Amino acid sequence: KISENNLDNSEKQHKFLGFNLNDQTNFNAHIDKVCNKLLKANFTLRKVKNQLNAKQKILIYNAIFKSNMEYGCGIWGTDENRIKKIIKLQKNSIRYIYGSNSRVHSKPLMKKYNILSFEDVVKTNQLNLAHSIVYKKAPEILNKDIQIQNRNLVRPLRNNDLELKIDSNRK
Repeated sequence: KISENNLDNSEKQHKFLGFNLNDQTNFNAHIDKVCNKLLKANFTLRKVKNQLNAKQKILIYNAIFKSNMEYGCGIWGTDENRIKKIIKLQKNSIRYIYGSNSRVHSKPLMKKYNILSFEDVVKTNQLNLAHSIVYKKAPEILNKDIQIQNRNLVRPLRNNDLELKIDSNRK
C-alpha cells in the first residue's frame, strides 16, 4: 500500500518511475494516462497524414507512440478489458501512417512494415523479463520474488514449458 504522505489528495495516486500507481495496486490510472498520451500521438499523426511520407511518419510513430505504449507494458498490459483502447489507438495510428481509411484492416499493414501489434509487444516484454529472471540478469528483488519451478527433469529440453512462481509471502 502506498503511504499517505506520497499520495496526491485529489486523485489518490502516486507517480513512481513513470508508473501511475494507486492504493488499490492496479494499473487503471496508469493505463488511462498512457491512453491520453497515445491520443495526443494519434492527433499528431493525423495532422501530418498528408504532409509527410510513410518513412517520416514511422519515425514519429516510434518516437511518440511506440515509446509510450511499450514502457512497462509487460507488467501493466495483461488486463485484456483495459487494453482494448490501446489496441484500437495503435490500429488508428497505423492507418494514419499509411493514409488508409478507417475500414482498412491494420494487421496486413503491420505485417508489411514489420510493426508488432500491442499484444505481441506485451508477450515480447514478458519473455524478456522471464529470460532475465532465468539467467539471473533481472534486478535482485525480482530474482528473490519470482522463482523457477523445479520440474525434476533429468536434463533440460528446449520444448519444456517454463513455470515461474511469484512468492506471495514477501512484502
